[in-house]
Amino acid sequence: MRAIAALIGRLHEERLTVRWDRSKTHKTYLRDFTIDEQNGVIWLLLCSADAHAPGASFMHLETDDQRDEEKRDGEGRPETSHLLIKSTETNAGSSQYLALFEESSRFPRIDVERYLNFLLRQTAKSYKDEYLYPAPSGERLADGKPKMIRFQNSATVSGHLSNDFKADIEAGTLRGVSLVTSDTTNFGFGETKRLTPVEKQIKLKVSGSWKENSAQLIADALTIGKTNKLEKARIVFATSDKVAHTAMIDTENGNVLNDGYIKKVRLNANEIMLPEASRRFVPLLQERMLALMS
Repeated sequence: MRAIAALIGRLHEERLTVRWDRSKTHKTYLRDFTIDEQNGVIWLLLCSADAHAPGASFMHLETDDQRDEEKRDGEGRPETSHLLIKSTETNAGSSQYLALFEESSRFPRIDVERYLNFLLRQTAKSYKDEYLYPAPSGERLADGKPKMIRFQNSATVSGHLSNDFKADIEAGTLRGVSLVTSDTTNFGFGETKRLTPVEKQIKLKVSGSWKENSAQLIADALTIGKTNKLEKARIVFATSDKVAHTAMIDTENGNVLNDGYIKKVRLNANEIMLPEASRRFVPLLQERMLALMS
């Protein structure tokens, strides 16, 4: 992680972190970046600016007079989010890193994941010599040196399950539980940088004590999945208001892999008024996030 973080830092210094949408009206980039060696963490200040977002309005609380600030040509409404990533693995060899990010309407989990993968693609594109690895086949060139192939990192952002998930499961109706695998251990390596896994699904039959205890069924499904190297559990259920939901859970660590039931924590940072878009890291918010992570 530290090596990748150093390369992302170079991208930031060289202003190569901008990701545009196809219409060139929505821009995402790293507004600030730092590696905190003392605390063993990496800080990213994500910024999103949208030309289609409305201008700002302000109203006087006593007179009700309203002042409208319209955007000018070429302007967009910015919004920022602090992202904190632990630089050491949660468990040795797991390639999993604990992270916290400031909730923002512009940065739900899936958009954070997309942008992190954009940064990883940019590092592989901009610093090609850092992304070479001896061919797993052991093949060598005519001069006896090992053949080198290019690789590319990718990231998946998952979250701890919220307490709302258990409450909704208990009050609602469980409709199905499936174990899903997209294991690539048996796939051969070709000349491309990526493997394309084929997803397989095993549906569990709800019977016996599982009919009366949804929570136990889910816990058992995660255990079965972890034991048999089935990476994900797909939980389909309806809440008490008859609305259907699907939660995808990692059987290895119990994290949720889609939006909807990610755990959220309110930080006590009322001493300052946080703007929608910070120009730089906010020290008090960093202090509270570090305390929560530790």
